[in-house]
Amino acid sequence: PDPAAKDLYSKMTVNLKGLFISHFIKHAADLTKDLIAVVESTLSVSSEINPEIIYRWLQVAIRSGFMEAPYTAADDFLGRFGRMKMIVPVYQALTVVNIDVARQIYAKHKDFYHPIAQSAIESLLRSPMIVTA
Repeated sequence: PDPAAKDLYSKMTVNLKGLFISHFIKHAADLTKDLIAVVESTLSVSSEINPEIIYRWLQVAIRSGFMEAPYTAADDFLGRFGRMKMIVPVYQALTVVNIDVARQIYAKHKDFYHPIAQSAIESLLRSPMIVTA
C-alpha cells in the first residue's frame, strides 16, 4: 500500500471522501473484487466510523464482490442506522447480489425502521431494481 495515498485520504473531509467513494458507486459495473481489495488495503475505508462514508462503502464492497455473504458489516450497519438515505441504497446493493440475504437482514431489522422506510425497502425487496451502473 502507498503511504502517500493513505495520508492523502486521511486528510480528506467527509464530503470529499463521500465524493471519492461515490465515483466507485457511479462506475459499479466496472468494479472488481481485486480493485476494491487494493483500495481497501491502501486506504482502510472499512475502518471509517462516519455513517456517511460507511453506507457508500458498503454499496461498493457489496456490488464488487469484495464483501460476501453473510454481509456482517452491512447487517450491523443496517441494524444501527435507520435513515432512509443510508439504508435503502445498501439494501439495493444487497438485492443485486443476494436478494435472499437482503430479505433475511431486513426481517431482522424491520421493526427498527420508520414505516415509510419499511415501505420503501419492502417495495425494493418485492421488485428488485436491475442496476447496471
